[in-house]
Parts: sequence; C-alpha cells; structure tokens
Amino acid sequence: IFWIPGPIDGAKKTSAPEEQMKFVEELLGRLPANIPIMGYSYAGLDIGIGEGGGVGLMAEFGKYLVGSVSTANLSLHSGIKVPAFKQKKPHPMPKLKRDKTYITFVISDGDNIPVMTTVNWPQVWKNKKRGDFPVAWTISPASALLIPGIMDYYYQTSTPNDIFMAAVSGVGYTYPIMYGLRYQPSDRQLVFDEFLEQTRYYMQAMDLVSINPSNVGSKEISRYAEIIPELTSIFADYGCVVKDYSVATGITANNIPVFHAVTSWDPKGTGDQQIDYIVSQIKDIEPDRKPAFMHVFICNWFWDLPMIQKVIDKLGDDYVVVAPDHLAALCKQDMEERKIITHMPSQVIGLDGERVQVTIPIQNVTSKPLNVKAALNEGLSDYNINEEDFTLDPSKESDIIITGMPSSNILNVTLSGSFGEKELTAGIRKINRDSIGESLPEDAMLALLKQFEAEDMPFTTGVKAADNEADGGFVRKATVGKSKPGHLVYGPYINMEPGKYIAVFRIKRLSDNGGNAIEIDASVGGKLVRSAVKEVDTKSFPIGEFVSVPLIFDHPGGLLETRVMWKGNETIAVDSVSLWDIK
Repeated sequence: IFWIPGPIDGAKKTSAPEEQMKFVEELLGRLPANIPIMGYSYAGLDIGIGEGGGVGLMAEFGKYLVGSVSTANLSLHSGIKVPAFKQKKPHPMPKLKRDKTYITFVISDGDNIPVMTTVNWPQVWKNKKRGDFPVAWTISPASALLIPGIMDYYYQTSTPNDIFMAAVSGVGYTYPIMYGLRYQPSDRQLVFDEFLEQTRYYMQAMDLVSINPSNVGSKEISRYAEIIPELTSIFADYGCVVKDYSVATGITANNIPVFHAVTSWDPKGTGDQQIDYIVSQIKDIEPDRKPAFMHVFICNWFWDLPMIQKVIDKLGDDYVVVAPDHLAALCKQDMEERKIITHMPSQVIGLDGERVQVTIPIQNVTSKPLNVKAALNEGLSDYNINEEDFTLDPSKESDIIITGMPSSNILNVTLSGSFGEKELTAGIRKINRDSIGESLPEDAMLALLKQFEAEDMPFTTGVKAADNEADGGFVRKATVGKSKPGHLVYGPYINMEPGKYIAVFRIKRLSDNGGNAIEIDASVGGKLVRSAVKEVDTKSFPIGEFVSVPLIFDHPGGLLETRVMWKGNETIAVDSVSLWDIK
C-alpha cells in the first residue's frame, strides 16, 4: 500500500514529495510488468498525484489500475462460482440507408469496480427505460475474476439492447501511449503485448468483442486489432479528442472499424444543458456526406437513461441508434464502397516568412490495391510533395506530405485515382515570429504539432463563450465576480517524446482591474515537478485583443499537461493552446 502526495498534501511538514516519488518509482521498477494496482490515485483536486498523473506513472512501469476505492469483500466475491458469461443476442441489424447517421451510445466508467457494485450502475440499471434502445455498457474484464456473482446479475438481467464492452483500456485502466516507457525500447512492445494478451483472455471470459481504449494512438489501436483477433470494433477515447468527422471514424489492422468519441460532457451543466451539449456536438461534427457513423460517449457521472432518450428524441428520425457490432458492420459496408478515407487539417498554422508542412493521411479501405495521385492546386509556392503518384495496398495507410511557402490564405489539394476524385481544403494562418517570444533563438525552426481549442479542454472554472475573433469561434472565459479562481484550461494529456517545446497560449484581457491575472505552466501529466512556470503580466495586454503568450520548456517524455491558472482579478478569455517542436 502506498500513496503519492500532490500539491496540497505534499505541502505538509510531514511530507517529502520528491523522496516519496523516488521511492514509488523504485518500487514500481522492482515489481514485474502487467500486474494490477488496486485503489485509486485521486482524492480531490490537487490531493495526491491525481488520476492522470497516477495512471500515467503506472503505465510507464507497465502496470495498470483496477479502481477499487470503497469496494469491500473482494476476497468473498472472487470466490463465487458462476456459469460462463454469455451476452444476449442483439436485435436484428437495420439496413444501411444513405441518408442516415448511425450512432452508438457508450456509457463510461465500468472499469471502476465500485461503479458497478454500489455507486452508480445499480441505480441506472433499474430504470424502466433500460432496454428501450441500444446502449453499450463498458465493464472491466477483471470483474470476471473479482466480482463474478455481481457481473452474472448484470448478464442475466440484461436485454438484447444491453451490450457489454471492455472498458478503458482493457484488463485494467491505463494509457496505452505511455505503456512500458520505463523499459528498454526492445522490451516495451513485449510488455504492451502481454497487457493485450491478458486483456484478450479476460475479454473472452466475459464474451466481449469490442473495447474502449483511452489515451491511445494509431499504432496502439492497430496493435489491439492484431493481438485480439476476436475484436469486431474499437471505440476509442474517454470523451471527444477529435475536431473533425474525417478523423473520428476509420479502419485499422485486420479491417477493424475504429470510432473515436465525438462527444464530451459539461461538468458544470444541468441535465438539460448536458442533453443540449451532446446534441450540438453530434450535429456540429456531422459530415455533409451520409451515411455517417458516430461513437457518442456518455460520462456516467452526469447521465441517466431518460436523458439519453431525450437526446434521441431531439435528434429525430435522421439518426439511428444501433448496437456497437451493428455500427461496425454498417460502417464496413459503407467503407468498401467509399474505397479511401482521408482528411486534411481544417487549418494550417505557420510562422510568417517560413515554410510550412502539411501531412495528409490516406487509407485504402478496400480489399484491392489502389493507385493514388496527389496535386496541389493553391496555397503554397516553391512546394514539394513526397509522393505524387503511388500504389496503396489494401487496409494500408500512407502520409502525403507537402511543404512550401504560403502564397494565399487557402490550401487546396486534389487526390485522384481508381476511387474517383477528392478535393481537400484548409485555411492557412501565419503567426508573427515576434509574438512567440524573445527567448526563442533566431535560428530556431518551429514545427507546429497540434492546436487545442480552449473550449474543448478540461477546466475547473470559467464558461464557454462565443468570440468572433477566436479560431474556433469560442473561448473559455472567466469573469471577475462570477467565476471562482481555478484552471481555465488544463491538459491535453498527449504523449510527447523527450525534447524542447513551446506552448503558445492565445489569451485576451477583457477588464482593467490591474494585477497579474494568470499563471501558465507545463508538467508531465499531473506530476509534482513542473517543467516550466510563468507569472503572466496581463496588465501589459491591450484590452480586447488576443495576445500570444509563449512558454518554452524541456519535456522529459510522457503525458504533457499545460495549464492556465486564473487568479480572479481580471476578466480573461483563452482561445487556444498550440504546441510547437523547437528544432
């Protein structure tokens, strides 16, 4: 039994957080890979290392979390003998219609043993609406060993519309993009594969054929499909991390459909606000081309089944709710006819006067090789395309990389071949180099990695507000006298290689009260030691204008967390956080 302190408990005189962290790292290093850690690493905001920091640390050492806080008598429950788990056969699959959007509701947090035993599911499960529409319930495959009698109750009382799915991210809760990082590179893949093999074993024991991995990249997703051949679908992410439908739905190894979550939740919202938020997210990301296929993520802490029914009613007849296996089968049917899937970022961002690089992934979703030709129509001069004419094998993906000097505000590319012709368009935005910061070396080369919209990032204070000058049309805003001090944004918890980076926060001051209103920082996913921290002199900001505030830092590798701490003395809006690699 051990505990890693956070900012609050780590500040006590009796605590030695750095020494305790070193001890825990040594402990985790000595223990074998792929064993469960029970309990939880979170006990309130800034108490303990936190959920992200704790799960990430465990993942680095090849361990996974089995959430079991406030769970009693597992020694008794694990000894109960039950028949083999067998899911109910779902209702017949609907026919594919070309004017419909198909959705699957995925209910979160079945990875937590107390959620299934006492906290939430028992109450939700008894609701009279259960069985009226298909729902995917995420469950921990480890529950077959720990609470078999309780899980037998769920299986025996389920309806054909209650479908069970493996919860994040398999036999235990972990972040696959970080799994085994503390091992030698030659051993890391073996450690992760063993985790997947354990996951496969317990998924088979519970008759599970779909899974909900979180904090996972395309390589890890592909490995799930390769190591667990019984999989029929992968429903990725704990909440929405994608901005465009073209990257939300795809195909991975062994022709397995992958559905990234297209919805998140509002931690401050009422029931009606949660419902409206989900509906708006679905409609905002919906593509013009039909049919479409969506993973609608439902955070169980804020939802119940009648609320889901209200979402269905508000969406109307153009949307069809289906089981996860049916969503996968319908999607595969459509993919075979589309032949390729591809996307280009909606906006290309670069430094004024320097070349930009655009990566366009393209995947063959047929069973035959396809010829692909790429042509640049507008947007870049003195350009280069890495592959202008090539053959793409079945189920394979390749990147078309275009570099050049921006020559207009619009980038236009055409892809053609035996699949027909596709035209892709993106905006081009140039940033003044001086706005990045004086501490940037003159000869430094910057490569934009990703931009995150503030309104889509986690937060503890502020509200989403419309702003015509913001990149996505919205900001996260904290108002003096209305909002409590806290984090306007935090996250994004993406896996980053060791190196030197710059985070650029796009911020606007909206009052004239005086005082330094914010503090920005960067750290490794919730760990105590911050890579960089800066008090921001917001008094110098022109009122009502966005300012780019840079933070240069050395990242040791692992999950990256950046934060904007709002102190409550100026009204502030945050538009975005962009991450750049310094070369």
